[in-house]
Amino acid sequence: MRFMKFLFSMFLVCAVTIGWNFKAEALTVRGYAPIVKGNEDQARIWAIRNAHTMAFAITEDVPTDDLPRIIRFTVLDDILDNRSDDYITVNKMIKDRSEGEYYAVEMDVTVDKERLRETARSLRDQVKEVNGNPNRDKIQVSIVDKTKDGYVFDNMITYYIGTKFNVTGYAYDSNSEVTDCLIKNATDKNFGDKVRDFAIMDRNNEVVYFYGVLEKKSVEKLPNGLYKVVAHLNFNSGVFEDPSITSKLDTDLTGYAETPEIAGGLVRVRGAAMAVDAFNTRIMTELDDIELQSVD
Repeated sequence: MRFMKFLFSMFLVCAVTIGWNFKAEALTVRGYAPIVKGNEDQARIWAIRNAHTMAFAITEDVPTDDLPRIIRFTVLDDILDNRSDDYITVNKMIKDRSEGEYYAVEMDVTVDKERLRETARSLRDQVKEVNGNPNRDKIQVSIVDKTKDGYVFDNMITYYIGTKFNVTGYAYDSNSEVTDCLIKNATDKNFGDKVRDFAIMDRNNEVVYFYGVLEKKSVEKLPNGLYKVVAHLNFNSGVFEDPSITSKLDTDLTGYAETPEIAGGLVRVRGAAMAVDAFNTRIMTELDDIELQSVD
């Protein structure tokens, strides 16, 4: 018994001496992002953020092929953008360089699992409170994705966009009839206007709308085993009561990852993030000005 106590005490001493943290988890993660117009700095930022997303997901035992759950962690990474060092410690940067048309990072990291879970719980509570308040202004969000069987509702990207708005205090709603209208008009270049005209008479506190039509154009397996996915993303958003206030993003984007599913998912997230940023710059600014004028 004394010998066992001695071994246990030595184990504790060793654990403290080498800095073991039973609430943290060490792992190796990789991230990739396209270099657009020679901007390696921006590509590096996105590559690191993609690596962070994978680190959060792996820490929570999310399988690498469970794309919807992985994408949920991109929202968390967005929120922690300027505070990621509080959650992830980079022990060693194994790779940090451009590789032709994309930037690649590989790093040994330690994730503070307990702190990450506390933040995730706080986010869930915030989303629940915002969406559960009937007096909150709402954003009507509906995103569809083209598949081999036609256009279908993209719950994953709709959730991503809606949750980003939740964090700013707006509730979001996704109406099945509006989604059906979006599917019917997905190939029309003016789909945003047509769906808005359909939805404007049947709203529930929705002040603005945010619609998107996504399409995967190509998938290529590179010689090094990575997958390159090119997607077309078309986002239309605006204010229901003022059709002159709109924001649009219509572009092709490229993503890289170790599976075609993750590459396609992350490129759609990047496009959605760009569209939300454009939305906030154009539409939220206008709404703030309108509210200030009404107060005056």
